[in-house]
Amino acid sequence: MQHIKTAENLQTLCLASLSSDRQGMTRDMMCALVDEIAGPPLSRLALIKHPSRNGVDGPLMVEYNIAAGTWRHCIWYTSVGGIVWVGPVKRGDTLIVADSNFYVIPTTEIMDCMYSIKQRLVMNGAKWEFKADSRSIFAPVGDDGVLCLRCCAFKSVDNNGFYGQLVNVFIDLTNKNMVLLNKIHVSGTAKCASLRDGRVLISGSRFQADGDHYATECMIFDPVRKWIDKVAPMNVLRWDHASCTLPNGRVFVCGGYTSKSMNQRSFLTNTCEEYDPDSGKWTLVGEMMWARCLHSCALLPDGRVMIIGGTDIGQCEFYDPVIGRSATAPTFARPMNHFSVMPIYE
Repeated sequence: MQHIKTAENLQTLCLASLSSDRQGMTRDMMCALVDEIAGPPLSRLALIKHPSRNGVDGPLMVEYNIAAGTWRHCIWYTSVGGIVWVGPVKRGDTLIVADSNFYVIPTTEIMDCMYSIKQRLVMNGAKWEFKADSRSIFAPVGDDGVLCLRCCAFKSVDNNGFYGQLVNVFIDLTNKNMVLLNKIHVSGTAKCASLRDGRVLISGSRFQADGDHYATECMIFDPVRKWIDKVAPMNVLRWDHASCTLPNGRVFVCGGYTSKSMNQRSFLTNTCEEYDPDSGKWTLVGEMMWARCLHSCALLPDGRVMIIGGTDIGQCEFYDPVIGRSATAPTFARPMNHFSVMPIYE
């Protein structure tokens, strides 16, 4: 199939897919949409466990070969210390966040399992410096931006403003600028997914205000306005769940905690729902085979969603958004949670 060559054709396809009825889409239609929008084929998924959650100096990396349906463990050596997050920012590049430093390197260097970084990404004229931790949230925005939520502002030129507070920022990787966003609370248990129009959906949260308060609240970041707005809440209270964007433009979320307790599996959910950016509404769609939290999910070339890992869970599953059902998937050797999923295109 010929890949889309112009932005106009891509926009037309995206608008058509957004208006398509989910139940009316056939498997061939789903595959065609994935192929056209994605461009070069997705061949592998690299899972990188955050070292702050792993208790080791360098991240653990596990790779899934989509065509072969097999897993392999990798040893990753890095010259960067204090890494708190690793993930994709645009096709071919990976963002590494280490304390207050931001690095952008080719993903191929990560897949070589050994590299050294000589220079960090420096923001031009940045008034603020930010420190990320294991509960900071990052999401790619278009081809040249990163949304960074829950970063601590620890230094300013004039020593005024948000010193020591959690703030939300937009990082412009092309112009190397940081933009401070509106002050709105986002929990470290929330998840992000990119919409087709460039916005980012932030779903699920766990708040600590006036005692314990757990919400289904969701938000959308608009990169044009550089602003975060509240949108319709989910149907099911969930946090530490997983999310990804489907070929029809909707956002799929699954699993997560549904209560205050983080130690009882009876408070996990296997429910799934989708957000329609056209109507601004959430719809319950299906169920996973296993209830999960702290897991992840990724869209595959055939339109299915691969749901991976979670607390005390090594099993994986393929969720079919067309029929709303799951099937078993190849399982890696041991349970894994708190990790980033990086798509590898070849």
